[in-house]
Amino acid sequence: MIILIFLSLNVSIEKLPFDSQGKIYKWNSTLETKIPIFPEYHSLVSAEILKYSDGRITIRITYEEQGKLKESKTPIMEKEYKALVKKVDDYFESHIEKNRDGWGLFLLSTLQTGLSEWSSLATIIVDNGKAYPLFAGGSFFIPMLLTMNSNITLGQAWMSWHMSHHSYVLGLSINGFIKPTWNWGDDKTYLMIPLATSILGDYAGFQYAGKNNLSPGRAEMFSHTMLYSEAYSGLLGTILLPSNFDSLSNPLLLRVPYIGLIAGYLGGFYLWHRHKEDDFTIGDAFSYDTYSLLGALSDFTLLSYFPDRPEYKDYWKVKTLIGIGIHSVFNYYGARFFKDKNVPFLGGIAVTGGTFAGALMGIGITSLTNTEDYHNYLLSSSIGGWVGFLLTYQSARKMGKGKSGFGLNIGINPLPILYSKLYKGTPIVSISF
Repeated sequence: MIILIFLSLNVSIEKLPFDSQGKIYKWNSTLETKIPIFPEYHSLVSAEILKYSDGRITIRITYEEQGKLKESKTPIMEKEYKALVKKVDDYFESHIEKNRDGWGLFLLSTLQTGLSEWSSLATIIVDNGKAYPLFAGGSFFIPMLLTMNSNITLGQAWMSWHMSHHSYVLGLSINGFIKPTWNWGDDKTYLMIPLATSILGDYAGFQYAGKNNLSPGRAEMFSHTMLYSEAYSGLLGTILLPSNFDSLSNPLLLRVPYIGLIAGYLGGFYLWHRHKEDDFTIGDAFSYDTYSLLGALSDFTLLSYFPDRPEYKDYWKVKTLIGIGIHSVFNYYGARFFKDKNVPFLGGIAVTGGTFAGALMGIGITSLTNTEDYHNYLLSSSIGGWVGFLLTYQSARKMGKGKSGFGLNIGINPLPILYSKLYKGTPIVSISF
């Protein structure tokens, strides 16, 4: 008797879920109405599945009979429990509405990737240019058929598109590392490497975004991080090549830039993946992209004013290192500044367009001076770009409901120019904080 009491005290009980996702641990009358798994109980109140430490599984059911609550326990086998879970999963699988907001964008992205990468590589591999339209069309219809009954969010579409392109660069880098002296007349099977990495990258990005419920903004930040990580690492790899380098006598050194690109891909993914917070809308990410590109233009403009030193063969390497250093700091603080602004998609597009328009205005004004000094064009395009960026961004951030942007407002009033006497003393440009 004492032994039986001791054993009963040491038996632990674990509650098992009714679904494979582990979300439903208690069954109720509402669920029973939708999925009748206990039809013999007409007045079911609740049900729980209990698993004892000795392996026994029991369903504990609470029901109402003649105005009183009663309880029953029914032992079941492991296979019966799995069948019950499958029945519940099948119901929710067929009744939950799928999110296919990104369906059209996803198919357009695979078509674009097919036109620019997959079809070109496949055509060269099979050595038949007439097959290009067939491969290009397949890049749209094959993904459509494969995802006919799948969730396709905007984040999945955006992430798969970006990851396919960056994986394509990875494949080319691996190709160059394996055979750095390869050219288009060599064995075309090497082209299967970038083709495979691009397709696998598209698939991996789609699955990763779906599993982690990525937003388009976070997917765009992936592309941003990868782009500059690959660019920095590739440039650093090129800088490591000696000035008197001869590719014919020492072809192995050609692998160094490719190693840099591969390291940039892996490092960029690691840096992006470390940042778990999803704190960029797609508009925030576009604004940050534009800011970084404008920073690169300003960086190049600044370096163009450095005096030429033809007596130093490696002087360009010094300028490149300075440029990478300045732009990396620029990028770092930009990532902190642009997050959580909640700029919408169209707002981010407007920022990009306004920056481009501003740069064009700067070039146009400079061209009217009939100058031939390219420094003037670089400087005017940079200044014009920043003016366009500031004007459009301070308007775009008002479209969101997040934190304020620069903390300043820029206003332009053209009336003093058109009616100078009437608006004498009125400022053309006003800045308020």
